[in-house]
Amino acid sequence: MSIDPRLLFLARRTNEVRDRLFPGRGIRIADIGCADGAFMEAVSSSIAGVEADGIDAPTPWLLREPAERRGRLFIQDLQLGTGVVPEGSYHIATMWEVIEHIENAYGFLGSVKKILAPGGILLLSTPNLTGLSRFVKGGRWVGVAEKDHRHLFDALSISMLLEKAGFSEVRARSYFFPSLGKRMDRMNRIASALPFGGMVFAEARKSEAVSA
Repeated sequence: MSIDPRLLFLARRTNEVRDRLFPGRGIRIADIGCADGAFMEAVSSSIAGVEADGIDAPTPWLLREPAERRGRLFIQDLQLGTGVVPEGSYHIATMWEVIEHIENAYGFLGSVKKILAPGGILLLSTPNLTGLSRFVKGGRWVGVAEKDHRHLFDALSISMLLEKAGFSEVRARSYFFPSLGKRMDRMNRIASALPFGGMVFAEARKSEAVSA
């Protein structure tokens, strides 16, 4: 299967977090809003020692059969609670282009905290409200062109949301070139110091200390 280069970019960022915080350990990842499970496949094929599960609400764009072929799949709207998703089970939860679709963000993030293990990490991406592409594209910008978006964020507002939802060690930055391949990673890291990239990428820790 051909994997979207943006997902491979996010898999590399996920692997950096794994190497920094969980070095040499097997980890469990929950991909929230997994759709057809493409990111589950990306991390499973590119990161050794990873077990990836998918979580998605029962929505028209959930492609259940291919997602189930790539790992365990839980059908659950986290705005309504954790349901069948095992709590305290995941080292990393990923949410790529999901948070902008969520009406009850605090309830949703509360459920995300419950499924994370103590000291677990949430990684998310979302269109950047202060990105250059918003001003260049105007009404064609993805943030407003997709009519099911409920909220829009920049690095500051997503950081405030995560902190108010009870996460700690929040870091948010923007990326300019996530689709241009691994060779652009160094330039991406340098450019992420600027606030005008098209993608906001955030990292936050579940507040409880890591258990021994």
